[in-house]
Amino acid sequence: MSFLFRDEPKLADLVDLAEQMAGDEQVPMADRQERDRQIGQRPAVAGRSSRGLVLAWLREVRPEQESRGTGAERANYLTGALLALIGLLVGMAAATAAFHYDGTHPVNVVTILAVFVGLQVLLLLLMLMAAMPSRWLGWLPGFRWVQQELRSLSPGRLQGAIARFLPASRRDDLQAIVGRDLARRKLFARVHRWSVLQWAQVFAVAFNLGAIACALALVVFRDLAFGWSTTLAMEPDRLHTITSALATPWAAAFPDAVPTDQLIKTTRYFRLQDHGFVRPPGAVPPEAGLYGQWWSFLLAAMLVYGLLPRVLTWALARWRLRAAIRHAFDHVPGLAELRYRLQPHLSTQAIEAEAAGSGSAQGRVSAAVLAPASGRAGVINWADLPIDDASARGDLRRWLGLETAVLLPAGGRLPPEEDRRVIEQMGAAADLDAVAVLVRSWEPPVLELLDFLRDLRQGLGKERSIRVVPVGLSPDGQAIAPRPDDLRQWRDRVATLADPAIVVSAVGEEAGR
Repeated sequence: MSFLFRDEPKLADLVDLAEQMAGDEQVPMADRQERDRQIGQRPAVAGRSSRGLVLAWLREVRPEQESRGTGAERANYLTGALLALIGLLVGMAAATAAFHYDGTHPVNVVTILAVFVGLQVLLLLLMLMAAMPSRWLGWLPGFRWVQQELRSLSPGRLQGAIARFLPASRRDDLQAIVGRDLARRKLFARVHRWSVLQWAQVFAVAFNLGAIACALALVVFRDLAFGWSTTLAMEPDRLHTITSALATPWAAAFPDAVPTDQLIKTTRYFRLQDHGFVRPPGAVPPEAGLYGQWWSFLLAAMLVYGLLPRVLTWALARWRLRAAIRHAFDHVPGLAELRYRLQPHLSTQAIEAEAAGSGSAQGRVSAAVLAPASGRAGVINWADLPIDDASARGDLRRWLGLETAVLLPAGGRLPPEEDRRVIEQMGAAADLDAVAVLVRSWEPPVLELLDFLRDLRQGLGKERSIRVVPVGLSPDGQAIAPRPDDLRQWRDRVATLADPAIVVSAVGEEAGR
């Protein structure tokens, strides 16, 4: 199947991957290792590039015809198509109003230039401000607020209003692109922003196409007369300078679309002096034909200053959207561990597993113990969790597939300076794939820990995974899986950090059941 050899993720792939990886957090590590080892050995998967490997794996674990991602992508395109239709109709209505001619007054050239050139250029500049990375001009007072307001006023936001008319299932699919929780929204934030900007440009392209098509139809099928008038004290020479500057892009190729000095002087009119335009029946002045010659210049201006820039910004937004999808796809939490499990050297076969019986839980644990780890981790024992270092290392390897590279204490009765030293040491260890924070599952998350996780994120950077690992203890002091209610409480609390790379990982075979 040819789609298996495509290494460019689509929006549907990103949604499916995020949902699959979130669901895998409920699956015991031994089961994940065995599943991914088998998938990694299949001919359609083996030998692929890093991103292609994950795409091929995704096709294997989600083989259904229409996944949530596919539904989300279809709903996205459906609402986008409706948005384009609205833009087309609005453009036609605007052109009909601007080119309206009832025979008593000419179509005002100044009005058309203001709407389809001046306003278009202004909106284009505002769009570029909205798309600009905040770090470029974020130091200007009020810039971030202005940028946020511009993004909220984007026509692409109409997509949400249009979605209300879709079936409930499609609305639910579309919500997957925005994110169902704070952490997912942060992961999808860049994708959502560029998706909105892309659909805003689709709306603008459709608007200009509708306006140009309607204007051309009016020129062809009606006898329009154009003139120019403004309350401002503007002499014909001044307008000639402006129109000549506007016509520069096409002047050499289409000289007939450049207004002449005679055309500008002849077609000027005043609202209190209509004799220069309205004449007695049957009287055909020598300059009557000039009143229709503005059309080529106006259509050229609408094409060059309205449609063409919007096509270019649509291409820019589409390019940046694809880049945002690739970036989010490559930074879905847990992806580094998945890639490691898919490598051909990973094996979960072991003599202990055979002896214990392949169907038993003990067999799965023994297999995971001897399997290569899914990545190297720095481990933090928070608030003196009563578990010895050797047990912590073994438990993390069995249950999460993490090889402990360094284990340090933090929190509890330790001074804040010690916490900062731990964060600095973890941040300096460039070979760590993740950082695991071991916590007491039976105690609710405290603000001190949440603040520590925020500081740890700053110390590690934006993309390295942080795993909060609630650990229960048996009466004899052995680490066991947390109670479901405790685990749910930890997940809900950590979710308030709105960080997709901070996940709560359960320990113990029972955690996935």
